[in-house]
Amino acid sequence: MRIRFDSERARDYLLSHGYVYTLRTWYNPRQVTATAISGGKPIGLVSIYLIGAVPLDSEVLAKYVGGSGFSNADEWVEEFMRLNKGRKIKNAYLYRVELIKKR
Repeated sequence: MRIRFDSERARDYLLSHGYVYTLRTWYNPRQVTATAISGGKPIGLVSIYLIGAVPLDSEVLAKYVGGSGFSNADEWVEEFMRLNKGRKIKNAYLYRVELIKKR
């Protein structure tokens, strides 16, 4: 399995802090080990943990924004929507991604 980090802020946070909270459109309830990629190149081996389904709401995301790489929940949601090309998404899945080994 692979997990892409197209957001520089999220990728940089993962690499500098060893973990990051990330929003995704896909659902996987199991803890998995995956290769993290950015720009088409591997950046590390990670463990992915589902936190749960979340609305794209500042109040809900405020609890996790400190570990996301973003200054506030609005910036985080804006980047999520940009990366998903503005699709109408009401809920997302929140994951904690932990770096096992940098590449």
